[in-house]
Amino acid sequence: MLFQHTAFAQYAPGSNPEPAVSVSVAMPTAVAPGESFVVTITLTKGRVNGFAKLENILPPGLQATAIDRANSTFSFKDRKVKFLWMALPAQSTFTVSYNLVAASYLSGKQIIEGTFAYIDDNETRKYILPKATIEIITQPHPDANKMQVFEYKSGDTFSDTTAPLITITSPKNIKPNNRLTVQDGVVEIRGNANDLNGVYLVKINNREVVLDAKGNFQYTTKLPYGETKVAIEAEDLYDNKSTFQFTLLRYGSPVSQASKGAVVTSIENPIIRKGMFYALFIAEQNYIDKEINDLSFPIADTRDLSNILKSKYVLDSVKILTNGSRQTIMSTIFKYRKNLKEDDNFLLFYSGHGTWDKENGQGYWLPVDAAKDDPSTWISNSDIKDQLKPMKCVHTLLISDACFAGGIFKTREVDLSEASRTVQELYKTKSRKAMTSGALTTVPDKSSFLKYMVMALRNNTSNYLPAEKLFVSFKENAINNSLMSGLIPQFGVIADTDDRGGDFIFIRK
Repeated sequence: MLFQHTAFAQYAPGSNPEPAVSVSVAMPTAVAPGESFVVTITLTKGRVNGFAKLENILPPGLQATAIDRANSTFSFKDRKVKFLWMALPAQSTFTVSYNLVAASYLSGKQIIEGTFAYIDDNETRKYILPKATIEIITQPHPDANKMQVFEYKSGDTFSDTTAPLITITSPKNIKPNNRLTVQDGVVEIRGNANDLNGVYLVKINNREVVLDAKGNFQYTTKLPYGETKVAIEAEDLYDNKSTFQFTLLRYGSPVSQASKGAVVTSIENPIIRKGMFYALFIAEQNYIDKEINDLSFPIADTRDLSNILKSKYVLDSVKILTNGSRQTIMSTIFKYRKNLKEDDNFLLFYSGHGTWDKENGQGYWLPVDAAKDDPSTWISNSDIKDQLKPMKCVHTLLISDACFAGGIFKTREVDLSEASRTVQELYKTKSRKAMTSGALTTVPDKSSFLKYMVMALRNNTSNYLPAEKLFVSFKENAINNSLMSGLIPQFGVIADTDDRGGDFIFIRK
């Protein structure tokens, strides 16, 4: 089978045209059970040079191993074949390939999906490749050695951005984010996941469950005394995900169970979540001005932080800017300022160069188009504060891993006097807080600040984690393991932004 994907998009006059990217996948029309065969993929990259990901989604019963990686990182897990490039090869056209083996029990037509994603002009673009089929034959077939051709022509569109619909039938009458009290120590969860283009998998508390032909599933689990959180996640063939979460509270006699050696689960008072959680991650690494040294780790550090937050904590919307210009960064922050609502929460992260102007006592971020000796091309702390102060959202948390980032604070000492306040009080009260890798000092490219923050987020077991509590949990490790002596991370109120004593709360899924 020859699978040809050529994608173009229509742009308004004067806009930056999209690169001419094409993907061709060649494989047989039909194979026998237990037979191995090679899949060869040819990519024409246009002007794209940076990050890219090619993915094939295989039906159950096909196993993949890499042959030619073309300087990519290859992986095969959960039926997904992935080729990942931090930078594409220099050639305009190149190939990758992998070997597939069909299980002995397979038969009939099998559907193979595909996507190709890349970063161009600081925007992530993702194309869904048309479905292709390969037939597993048990008898000689006249077309076994033939190739098929599928074309995705210029102007064609195909996209799926709708996540699967999850319906729970047992426990009865349960709704998202409900708390249900039960007495039995064993509970059965039954439901259905439905999607027009097919459900890829369903997980309950990170364990994959079996679906029948109609998308029905069931899952039986034991409950300890106390609170048990249940998270049901459904994913379709195009990486769209939906979640259905609720809490089961088993009552009875925890004391008698504890005497038998059982673990008693403590119960946290829940936060009644109102608004949305938004996150903007900014990573500045490759600078245009040759007098400003490039950095090695901001993009990787940003990816590590965003991944742990997306996987373990509530985030409704995530945007990542890599190597953004001053205009791109400021216009993006401005859009959040205009669109955030009163009950929303906003996390702003920056990793890149920073500098300090002694004459005016001002700290700055350096975007990738900054000129070393031209402050008009920098982003000042005042520029950031001017955007954060009028935001309508209840909570804003700025995390900055840059030199001289501490200049944004009203005070740079961690105030632990509020530590006894409940998360409910902190969540209801407006906050404008910042967390930085240092004060008015330089910081190393390789950040212990980010490393130990990510570690603390990964190891956290609290359902509701205030930003200040997170900071205290990793501060000492970041100091003791820093590549620069005397580097002390900071947490405090952002000056002149109408902070009223609340805090940003990380809500665990």
